[in-house]
Amino acid sequence: MRKVFTYISMLMLCALIALCMVKAYRQPIQPYTAETQADSTQNTTEPTAPTTAATTQAAKQPLDPNKDLLLLVNYNHPIPRSYKPQLVETEYRQIIDKRAAKPLEEMLAACRAAGYQPVPCSGYRSEQEQAQLLKDKTREYRNLGYSETDAEKTAALWVSAPGTSEHHTGLAMDIIDLHYQILDEKQNETATQQWLMKHCHEYGFIVRYPADKKDITHIQFESWHYRYVGKENAKKIHDSGLCLEEYLAN
Repeated sequence: MRKVFTYISMLMLCALIALCMVKAYRQPIQPYTAETQADSTQNTTEPTAPTTAATTQAAKQPLDPNKDLLLLVNYNHPIPRSYKPQLVETEYRQIIDKRAAKPLEEMLAACRAAGYQPVPCSGYRSEQEQAQLLKDKTREYRNLGYSETDAEKTAALWVSAPGTSEHHTGLAMDIIDLHYQILDEKQNETATQQWLMKHCHEYGFIVRYPADKKDITHIQFESWHYRYVGKENAKKIHDSGLCLEEYLAN
């Protein structure tokens, strides 16, 4: 009988301990606020890293209409991880930064009014999409008989590595001629491309990779790749004859 009583007492003690633990874990967590952060750091002089909440909030802030239009993204300047374009869909279901959407539509309309048929074919791309494009381009050259090393080097002249493509900004758009939809040297010769290269700066765009700037941009001449920088910037860059890298270095 004494053993039974002892056993029951032990069970009741364990139940009591368990109840106390449950109550302790159910204490409400204090929401994150500036005051909470101040209270947690008031007794230390060590700097603290930005919180995830603060970083997320900063990323949600609306973009300044003119800020980042001259953002340099190339082989030597990866896109900042904090950069968050505000994307919208334009014609042909292409995605572009909302600041460039209306100027793009106006430029395409003017080109068509002049008798040509431009087709936007590639706007915003994620890093995953860029990686696949580079992989496909490398395989294309490998199938032509290039060694693995040469295939990678040649592909990189046409397709930027993930994280270094202007398409990540949402400010770039590839545009082709409806009647010639191959991205090669012959695209440069189409009437549509000739009109766009001549007039794009009037709508805030520049030819991002000019033929005579390959040593600076490290990208082959792409007449079809247009980058939105705003009308004022586009006119200055066009009149200067410089590529974006040179313009920003001045």
